[in-house]
Parts: sequence; C-alpha cells; structure tokens
Amino acid sequence: MYGDRDPGQVRGPGESDLAFVIFVFSITNDVLDVTRGARVSATDAEPLARAFDAFEIMYANHTAREDTLVFRAWKNALSSTDLAEMGDRFEDIERETFGEDGFDDALHRIGHIEDVLGLTDLAQFTAPAVPSGP
Repeated sequence: MYGDRDPGQVRGPGESDLAFVIFVFSITNDVLDVTRGARVSATDAEPLARAFDAFEIMYANHTAREDTLVFRAWKNALSSTDLAEMGDRFEDIERETFGEDGFDDALHRIGHIEDVLGLTDLAQFTAPAVPSGP
C-alpha cells in the first residue's frame, strides 16, 4: 500500500513537508479504495488495518506537535486583538462547516454515535492501576 515505506514511520530525517503530505494523502486514498464496496475483502483487511495504524500514528504525532509547539508559538506571535479576530474567523468557519449550531451540534452527534457504539465509558480504555509493591 505504501511502497517501501513503513506505515509506522511518521516522517523520515530531512523529509520535506510536501513528501509527508503526499504520504498522508496516500493513506486516505488507500482507505477510500479498499472501502468503496459494501464489504472489505479478506485480502484487503490487513492492508486496511495497517492504513488505520499509520493514520493513527501520524495523527497522534501531528496533534502533539500542534498542542506543544505550533499553537503556543502562534498564540505568542499574535496580539490580543489579532487573536480575538482569528477566534472570530474560526467561529465563522465552524458555522460554515458544521451548520448554525456549529461545534455543539457536531459534539452532540458524535456523542450519540459513541453511545450507540458503546464507547461512552472511558474507563474501558483506561489502563489498570499499576500493582503496588510486594
């Protein structure tokens, strides 16, 4: 699915942003190609799982970088007026993307999907406590 590239490799040393974006699009295209039909074939199941794994690794790395580097630098570079203006722009984009109720409506829909799929109890995804000493 990805040529010689290991799906777990998020970005190689010195790899350009363009090459990385092309790789991310290849993951998306692979998933779309495999899931076009009503069912995923047995031969496509493992490559699809690898595509999902690669996407998760890429996404986790990307969001961690945004949270720790990009957004802090961006916030520090803007004046309070510019920051407020950007917030207004993002709210406009949110309404265009998600409708008039914006984020709240999307959050409600996602919550409903999680409830139907049995994903609302986060304790089921929490690692157990480490046993205390001997």
